[in-house]
Amino acid sequence: MVFRFILTAILAGIVAVGASVVWPYVTSAPRPDALGKIYSAVGNAPVIVQTEGVVSSLIPPQTKDNLGSVAGAAASALVESVGESAKDAALNKALDEVVKQWDTLPQDKKDRIQEKICR
Repeated sequence: MVFRFILTAILAGIVAVGASVVWPYVTSAPRPDALGKIYSAVGNAPVIVQTEGVVSSLIPPQTKDNLGSVAGAAASALVESVGESAKDAALNKALDEVVKQWDTLPQDKKDRIQEKICR
């Protein structure tokens, strides 16, 4: 259990350092405070300087805003998809409840409701 915790902490640190290094190459927005603090702590390390060189050669400058807009569009699509799924789930739940209540109604009330609906 302790090994998993240590491994998770190390991996989270690697991801945070990676994000702080790559941030200016994928968006024109300033680094968030947390990433800025991480970058200021490790930004002068030789491996980080070397990584920045590789990243800058792989991601051309004109890609920066495109990546940001693609990421924004992807996030919007995800939110919309989740929202639609939630709406569908709520509608299905409501319909299930209506059907359950319909099944418990006496026949005379069912007939009255059908008459009003069919008008």
